Amino acid sequence: MGNSEEFDVEANFKSYYSYIFSFFYLIQGIVQAIPAFLPFFMIYLFGEYDISLIALIAFIALLPWSFKFFVGMVNDKWGSDKYGRRFPFIISFGIMGGLVFVLMSFTLPLDESIYFYLILYLLLANIGMAVADTSLDGLILDVVPKKSLAKVQGYTWSMLMVGGAGAAGIGLLLLALDMVHLLFLITGISLVACCSFTILIKEPPLKSEVKIAKDLKRLLVEKKNWKIYAWTLITAMAYPMIIVAFFYLMLTSMGVVDISTSQLSLESGETSGSYLILTLLTAGASGLGIILGSILMGRIADKSRLSAIRLTYFIYLPLCLISSLLLGYVLGLAGHIAIGFVYGSITIVGQTIRGDIAKKNFPDLKSTYYALLISFSNLGQSFGNLFLSFIFREISPLISNFFLLYFLISLFCFIIILISFLIFKTIDPAEYEFEQIREEVKIVEP
Repeated sequence: MGNSEEFDVEANFKSYYSYIFSFFYLIQGIVQAIPAFLPFFMIYLFGEYDISLIALIAFIALLPWSFKFFVGMVNDKWGSDKYGRRFPFIISFGIMGGLVFVLMSFTLPLDESIYFYLILYLLLANIGMAVADTSLDGLILDVVPKKSLAKVQGYTWSMLMVGGAGAAGIGLLLLALDMVHLLFLITGISLVACCSFTILIKEPPLKSEVKIAKDLKRLLVEKKNWKIYAWTLITAMAYPMIIVAFFYLMLTSMGVVDISTSQLSLESGETSGSYLILTLLTAGASGLGIILGSILMGRIADKSRLSAIRLTYFIYLPLCLISSLLLGYVLGLAGHIAIGFVYGSITIVGQTIRGDIAKKNFPDLKSTYYALLISFSNLGQSFGNLFLSFIFREISPLISNFFLLYFLISLFCFIIILISFLIFKTIDPAEYEFEQIREEVKIVEP
């Protein structure tokens, strides 16, 4: 049954599906980059912004992505005989998210109340985007052959990064033209378009009945699943903390900004233009690192999942500590590339391993299980933003030296990644590794 099912997937897969998936992830990258663009916007409007409030907005905007499990469960269970299992969810919630961005472009206030409206609009828009994305993840697992899955994930992840960088570039251009509202309008229209194109993808026929109760029980009671949940959650916490803090470290070491408690302001003589240019350059450096890490570790992971994940941790752990020494313009950009590299590496290898486990252990509930793991990952990022907001709000007033504060943040991230690695070592390689590699692992690991 499994072989014939895989044969059917291969027979029905069309090369243009990859372009549709990639376009979707390009727009998703723009949507997810909007919170990262907000500091530019605030500097443009007010000349300063509250770091803790920006981190709080990012936390709330990410919250819908932590509930992908429930969407995946509904999406695995129900669908349309005419339009398929995934498309109705993608198009309906995609339109909702797109309309929120359109409304945002016309009604966003430009005074201090903007923080409240940003929280409301980005929460609603990300609910729509998160549901559409969860359904698309299930669609990818449904229609992409196993031999092409890693390649498609590489394309989509790269386009996600391009979308994030594009949002910053387009946003800065529109800020210069005093037309930033067009960023939200373009995002909304593009979101509707990318979701609509998925109707061109032929989905597998609906099963007469999908029984999920037994598999749902396994999700909750099997100890091996909780190891994977914990690994996924904790791994995701470090990146949003270290990348944001490192950005402020670089600007502080260059004398561009002054950070007093949780308030960031430009140093005397600096302009918002120089801040925006440096921000764009660091975003580009991080994006470059992410793409390089995704491609390189993806190729290594195609040969050995264990080799790829171990090499990633081998780079990630010491980088957390030595990053406090990467001061100034040149070393700062190098640091952004390096941090992006390890983030791209650990993300693409983690996605591959999670996909392997989902298809192996939960073939009828793969969207639900995969969405649950992504929810834990997104929840981890949300906690990372929340912890960073807490540190800037509660800890920074006690430490006048930002360089010392950054070292404490980087040390905290080191501990998080170390815990993540120790948890990963408890996961049985038989769950994800190639058979020939598993035979070697049995020799060196209990």
